[in-house]
Amino acid sequence: MITAKQHIPGFAFDPRDEPPPLEHAATIDALLEIRWIKSWREHPKFFRYVVSRDYSDVAHARHLLMVELDGGRTWWVLAFLTDDPILSELPDWDEQAHTGTP
Repeated sequence: MITAKQHIPGFAFDPRDEPPPLEHAATIDALLEIRWIKSWREHPKFFRYVVSRDYSDVAHARHLLMVELDGGRTWWVLAFLTDDPILSELPDWDEQAHTGTP
């Protein structure tokens, strides 16, 4: 079961607001049907969803669900995800291709 917490950039989030609710999904299809994730498919430059995996702290692995737009030239972080083997169904985000850093 994947748990997703919507990422709201600091410039758009008022700390006095309620934090975004946690969403749960048993499949990748269910994850991508969450309203605030699914809505990105309607963007005219939508390309695909990808996952940035972070295993730097194995006990607290944190992954990011991202959307790529315009053939992958533009990207946004949508959610923080818990670790789950089904995340392998999504492509990995290629940091080097986007930032030039190894």
